[in-house]
Amino acid sequence: MSSKRPPVAKALKPVRASNPTKLPFHLPSDILDDAKRRLGFAVLGIGFAILVSALWMAGARLTGRGYCPPLHFVVYGCAVVSAWGVYRLTKWENLPSTTLINLGLLYEVLVAFCVVLIERTTPLSHGKLAGLSWVTVLIVFFPVVVPATPLKTLGAGSAVIVAALSAGWLITGSLDEFLMWNNAVAVALSIIPSLVVSRLGDQLGKARELGQYVLEEKLGQGNMGEVWRASHRGLSRPAAIKLIRSDFRGDGDEHWTRFRKEAWATAQLTSPHTVTVHDFGESEDGRFYFAMELLNGQDLKLTVEKQGPMAPDKAVAALMQVCRSLEEAHERGLVHRDIKPSNLFLCQVGLVRDFVKVLDFGQVIAGASSNTTGPSQVHQDSVFGTPEYMAPEQARGEAIDGRADLYALAGVGYWLLTGEPVFPHRSAADTFRGHLSEDPPPLSPRITGSRISSRLEAVLASCLQKDPQHRPADAGELWRQLSQCPEATWRRSHP
Repeated sequence: MSSKRPPVAKALKPVRASNPTKLPFHLPSDILDDAKRRLGFAVLGIGFAILVSALWMAGARLTGRGYCPPLHFVVYGCAVVSAWGVYRLTKWENLPSTTLINLGLLYEVLVAFCVVLIERTTPLSHGKLAGLSWVTVLIVFFPVVVPATPLKTLGAGSAVIVAALSAGWLITGSLDEFLMWNNAVAVALSIIPSLVVSRLGDQLGKARELGQYVLEEKLGQGNMGEVWRASHRGLSRPAAIKLIRSDFRGDGDEHWTRFRKEAWATAQLTSPHTVTVHDFGESEDGRFYFAMELLNGQDLKLTVEKQGPMAPDKAVAALMQVCRSLEEAHERGLVHRDIKPSNLFLCQVGLVRDFVKVLDFGQVIAGASSNTTGPSQVHQDSVFGTPEYMAPEQARGEAIDGRADLYALAGVGYWLLTGEPVFPHRSAADTFRGHLSEDPPPLSPRITGSRISSRLEAVLASCLQKDPQHRPADAGELWRQLSQCPEATWRRSHP
């Protein structure tokens, strides 16, 4: 009989955040970042339109086909320069989104003043307003581009009306009632999209709550699920949240119990080369999640794709660090099952650069702890892993132990040194066949620009043996073998 399923963690009520990016009706930061980009394109378009209009009026003034006071050109110049300034500010990542939105609303007021000046002084208007003013369009348009609270939308709209009436009074010496009441109706209508966005923002914020964490920005998506940047509401601590896909969870309380057991075991890992797990649980839509430390850097897959194959000493340093993480995990009876370059993260920890962290311990397979009689084996309920880095026994669905991770780690070594997996340019089926029955191609001829020692090549070849008995006994033994290679400079600088 399965154990009783624990209650799902309930989200706490939102608290007032001190981060200025949380002020406008709890819109998540990624939504506000989208608003910043839209604002940038909008002000560029408006600034260009004002610039073209000003040049047209300047040409008409020079040819005697119209007259525009010189002071008006100063206002137009301010609007164009301000547009470029606001656009540049949208590229400044450290500027809070709400501050930029407030600047956008102020720019709306300046544009309204310019629009009325242009409408009243263009050669074709003869000083009269014909038809619908572009100010009315601006009032309705801006709340869609720049989300703001209903109160801010009302305040900005009212300021736009005052600016438009002031510009009209400067030209004609009187207030235009049509301009005033027409725009007042537009301000009232602009409250509607503001209210809709406000309501959607609140709903989206609640949907992104997981326990005491709030999802802020999607960082990526992998085979098992999605990774989000998140913050802890009580501690204001950034975190990375991994949401496990629903089809990985299985059915019934037994699977939930196993998930809790493995997540708890993973959270006990203390190696500095293992990503720290802060919390785990289940979302309201039934998906498991892990809350982990947020790292600043990039995985080894992207590192090699962007910078090319690693120098041998740097590659060996990375492999040795992974060994330290795996050594502790295997001692606790945890087999990672998916060691690959994209699950190994290169970052900076304190003053130490090129520090490797092992990710994705969320789907380890657990068994009894290792002991002195030999590595403990655990049985898989399904074949899990990445074909390019999968040990033969893992591909066959047999019982595996930590030596399956060592096989995969040797495949990572091939990737770091050559930029290719052990068996490159193959389909998944052909890759499986290679791991099951073919000898790995020699490593040295595939390396360009540098040379590796015969000792390093022999160590990696031993990890790629088909029979686990012929591989290094454990991750600690592999670390010792790597440390004896001439390329092992990490051991001398980091004892």
